[in-house]
Amino acid sequence: PNLPPLERNLANQAYARGDENYFLVAAVSDQTPYVNQSVTLAVRFYYNRSFYDAPYQKPSVSDIFMEDAGSAQGTQSIGGVLYRYEEQRYLLTAAAPGKATIGPATVRYMTGSSPFSALDRLFGGSAVSAEETAKSDPITLQVRALPAAGKPKSFYGAVGEKYTISAEADRTQVEAGEAVTLSITVKGPGNLKPTGDLQ
Repeated sequence: PNLPPLERNLANQAYARGDENYFLVAAVSDQTPYVNQSVTLAVRFYYNRSFYDAPYQKPSVSDIFMEDAGSAQGTQSIGGVLYRYEEQRYLLTAAAPGKATIGPATVRYMTGSSPFSALDRLFGGSAVSAEETAKSDPITLQVRALPAAGKPKSFYGAVGEKYTISAEADRTQVEAGEAVTLSITVKGPGNLKPTGDLQ
């Protein structure tokens, strides 16, 4: 109960899947964001047995700007069994109000003994393995339009926290009348391209 909502959602999905040896879950930090508001998508692959050759396919998105936000590893005890997980995170920003879809992520993995195991090399036996597929459930966001009531005249669409702005001139000593190039850099979460403030 003390976990943040995103982590709690992932953990609860994992508890519900605890009778499986391998599974994939996904969750977002907010399913009803505003336009241009960044939300976090986390995808976790849980396993309690060994595997190999496991290519990962990230989820497809529609009407959403998506960028990588790092990866992590961890463990979780489910029904007295210790599971490990690999987690990939993304920042999502919707550009328009309405429904926005996040497709399933996919992991195809091999189970059984690897063809490169010491036992196979020692006795010359063939590998016993099978290809399996784990998929997360798709997620639908209900993206809300930005409220018009109380909107300041200086607001043009940037939503979020931790925005920074910096300026730098290509030189600081010039003769009178010489041109100077001034570069202004704005950094912040999500997709800033449609933000009218920057145009």
